[in-house]
Amino acid sequence: MLLSQVFLPLFLNSAETKTVTPLQQFVLGILTENTASPLKDVTSLVSQPALNRQTANLNIENLSSVDIPSEFYLSIPSLDIEKAVVETNSINPSPDFRLGHFRGSSLPGELGASFIYGHSSLPYFFSPTNYKTIFSTLPNLKAGDVFFIHYNNLSFKYQVESTKVMEPYEVDPLKDYGLEINSSSSAVLMTCYPPGLSSKRFIAIGRLIF
Repeated sequence: MLLSQVFLPLFLNSAETKTVTPLQQFVLGILTENTASPLKDVTSLVSQPALNRQTANLNIENLSSVDIPSEFYLSIPSLDIEKAVVETNSINPSPDFRLGHFRGSSLPGELGASFIYGHSSLPYFFSPTNYKTIFSTLPNLKAGDVFFIHYNNLSFKYQVESTKVMEPYEVDPLKDYGLEINSSSSAVLMTCYPPGLSSKRFIAIGRLIF
């Protein structure tokens, strides 16, 4: 389903402009015959040690690349989602068994925006433990609600500052959405909208508050 939520729209939008960046090519799994390998570009974004990146003004330890876990956890109390598993630096277009953290977006606690995506379906089928329906009630989030990311034995609290419905081509997983809410470190949660359909996208932008 996520192929129609983010990756296919990104490809179609890129095709319209006759430009497909190496990062998009890699994430989409699209390589043309004479296209240089995009792995170098992506690796430069995500494999550098976190101690070489800027971190938010938090009392946390600098992390080395070996400290980047393969997964972390997301909790949204108001939606009864408790420690849902998120695959770190995911390139999986169909997160049927875990949520995905878009590869190349910021890691939790770093400057920039962590982009987390997941499936939704008709709200009737919502289950906080079923990854094919887990984000069905995400559009119920409103400004002031909080959610938590549990990463490397640290717990980061985010407050929803903004929600929006977007056209598929408007979604950019690598955009720093925190700039829209004056936050140096933020997290973006995304699913298709309305639940059960995929004509648009819903995102919730959360500010890191501690």
